[in-house]
Formats: sequence, C-alpha cells, structure tokens
Amino acid sequence: MSDDFSVEVKGATELHLKLGDIGDALKNTVVLMGQIGARLNTMIKARTLEGIDAEGETFDPYSEQYEMWREKAGYPTTDVDLTLTGGMMAAMTYEAVNGKVTSFFMDTVDKRNPDVRNPEKAFFNQEMRNFFSIGVDEIDEIEGLVADYINAELRSDARGTK
Repeated sequence: MSDDFSVEVKGATELHLKLGDIGDALKNTVVLMGQIGARLNTMIKARTLEGIDAEGETFDPYSEQYEMWREKAGYPTTDVDLTLTGGMMAAMTYEAVNGKVTSFFMDTVDKRNPDVRNPEKAFFNQEMRNFFSIGVDEIDEIEGLVADYINAELRSDARGTK
C-alpha cells in the first residue's frame, strides 16, 4: 500500500480570483452602506409615523401640558407620531462610506420655531420615546441586505469564474 495521496483541484485559479473579487467587494462597500442607510432611515420614519418605538411598542401619550397646547393650536392629540410639522423627520439623513453608515439629523431649524434645531428636537424626543434606534426585526432586515450583497458577489461572473 502506498502512502502517496494526491488531489486534483479543478478551477483553483478561478476560485482564487473569485475569492479575491469578493474580498474587494467587501472592502468597497459604499454602495451597500448607502442601501443600508436609506433603508434604515425609511424604516425609522415609517415606524415613527405609526407611533411605534424601536421595540415595537406604542409611543407613550403626550404630556398633559403638551396635549393641551396641541389641542389649542389645532393639532391632533390622539396619534403620537413626532411629526408636528415634519421638519425634524425631513432633516433625517445618512452618510455612507466604506464599511460604515451614519444616520443623523441635519443641523437645520423648523421655520415655526427657529430657536430649536432639528438635532436638538430629535435628542429631546429620543429621551422621551426610543424612536431613533433599530429593533430586532429591523436588524434582521439589514442583515438580509448584507447577505444579499454577498450572495450577489458570489453569483457575479465578471471574470467568467462561476
């Protein structure tokens, strides 16, 4: 019986090239980060408009004093959705770079109250209601975007290396 053992790998060069392409794609993720940022902001805004926090719980009611002010000013008081004028949510944006996405509120003001900047409003609202966060289901969706990105890279045939 011989101790010699050999294995022939067909396509080793193509596999090496494909793995290199996938590594490059994972280093150059600005497109993926942009997709994540856009989706993340959309999820937060949609959930907030429904009056739901990051844990899936309904927002606490407005304080008695604020509810009275809203009522007097002619604004609805039953639906807590953090969108009195929409300025704060319109100021929500993101910045995408390789390997990182940052979601934030632009340093703008609401025309009705120019003394309060949108990041300050967001900070105050976050203290009261956990809206500017992501929940477990949202994390799952973002992980799905990453998996789709990796799978697309695995399926791509840019070099003819299936």
